[in-house]
Amino acid sequence: MTHSYWDTTTTGRSDGVGSSSGTIDVTGLTTSEMKGSTAQSNMGALDFTNTWAVLDTSSAISYPYLQANTQQPEPGRESIGGGGDDGDTGGSDAGAGSATEEQVETTVEASTQETEGGETATATIPDPQEGETVTVDTDTSSDDGAVTLDSVDIEFGEDTDSASVSVSTRSADNPPAGAPDPDSGQTGDPVGYIETTTDASTDAIDQSTFNFEVADQRLEQTDTSPEDVVLYRVVDGEPTPLETDHLGGNSFRAFTPGYSVFVIGTTGANISVVSGALDATTVDPGEAVTATVEVRNDGGSAGEVDLTLAADGDALASQTVTVPPEAQTQVELSGSIDQAGTYDITVGGTSVGTLDVTEEGDGSATPAGTATPDPGEESGQSTPAADGTPTPTEAPGVFGPGFGSVVAILALLGASLLALRRRR
Repeated sequence: MTHSYWDTTTTGRSDGVGSSSGTIDVTGLTTSEMKGSTAQSNMGALDFTNTWAVLDTSSAISYPYLQANTQQPEPGRESIGGGGDDGDTGGSDAGAGSATEEQVETTVEASTQETEGGETATATIPDPQEGETVTVDTDTSSDDGAVTLDSVDIEFGEDTDSASVSVSTRSADNPPAGAPDPDSGQTGDPVGYIETTTDASTDAIDQSTFNFEVADQRLEQTDTSPEDVVLYRVVDGEPTPLETDHLGGNSFRAFTPGYSVFVIGTTGANISVVSGALDATTVDPGEAVTATVEVRNDGGSAGEVDLTLAADGDALASQTVTVPPEAQTQVELSGSIDQAGTYDITVGGTSVGTLDVTEEGDGSATPAGTATPDPGEESGQSTPAADGTPTPTEAPGVFGPGFGSVVAILALLGASLLALRRRR
């Protein structure tokens, strides 16, 4: 043996068995150094990627155990917040009745029968005691094979004469009564359902652990990553996410404080507008403007979102967009505004810019084709010559502008003819 580890807290010894011979490499660690994520740092000789695993959740920790030989509960499992300074599970210094006493473990086989949407397992647990953990081997599957509930671990908080438990596993197409309507924003696409009942009192059961599997084919159909699988407990009609661990492959474990209807879903869709811009900042009334936005889904399942293009809160256009899980897509929405002014443009409530709508011919430019009048013509007065003598202004003729010179020539010609006639 090249490497081994010794719990100095539990054994009360600083040296490991066989270490004195010099043939065994023994490292002494305290209990707290050998549990949870701390063990991965302190026990470097163990391969935690391929061979070993350790429980480290918000509610419990354990010693390392072989991935190929999972145990329920895990070796040395300790509820976080319980007694003991460093989490030992017994030993010479553990007081009677403390939270660190070794748990009693019992296994009960359940009887199984086919029911609507899958299978139902029932079991009666005789005389469960406070602190006892009973594993009920359920081994029930939904009728489409998408979900299998392998077992339920029940931790009892008080002595009970007996406790009966019923567990049903159902397909996504056969939800039990009390299951909420599917909502991608809450639970994603349901993979299946679990329904549980018991005649034990609420105080009798501290916590239950569901050990279940989800078929690879079902994960692929719903485009779901195993890390995004979540078990939801339905409370007062609303799904509440539970602590759910991915154990590797298609195996999962979830913890619940009580029984009811459960939804096996995902982290749900989480869609938002992450950026956006306008194709113009100034337009004429009635001229279209286009907003281009990036929409991202950070959730574990595909979802739909209704996007509205709005100006100062007034809708201009809308579009429904479907975004795959953990993906981003680009969306364009166009609309126009008839009234001049300055507007804050938003898409899905996110500002994408400010738009100025301006009227044509607002007096700042001279309309094309309009001549600028001469000051003298505009006033109707003559323009003084260089010597100060006013220069007569030719009155417009009856034929309009341009005919004054023609009339003068004709008058001169008429006068010449009259003078010639008198001479004769």
